[in-house]
Amino acid sequence: MSAWLCRSVQANPNFACAANNNNNYNSCPNNSSPQGQLFYQNILSTSPPPHFAVYAVDNCSNAEGVGGGTVPGFYPQYFGGTQSGGGNAGGMTAITDDMVGSTPAQIPPQCVRRSH
Repeated sequence: MSAWLCRSVQANPNFACAANNNNNYNSCPNNSSPQGQLFYQNILSTSPPPHFAVYAVDNCSNAEGVGGGTVPGFYPQYFGGTQSGGGNAGGMTAITDDMVGSTPAQIPPQCVRRSH
């Protein structure tokens, strides 16, 4: 099980977020990252899955847009500290590699069929 939380959303000081109910995802911060961390922390405190990771995603396109970001903690030995994928889809590439694996980088798939 893996979590992907955006950590690079910065508020735009020229936009009145509070006056607009934080209704601008490119200008207003979003609390999904700290909420997600609290959620996943509860999973770890009970009975953690055998493979569990919470990855920080940088350069998000908006508060929760991890698909276009970069993931410095995802297999840094293969990606030099930044999984950047094709174009600006590093986050999506990292998520896909985590689920189905990657032969060149020798990443084992986490989504596997289990027999009963």
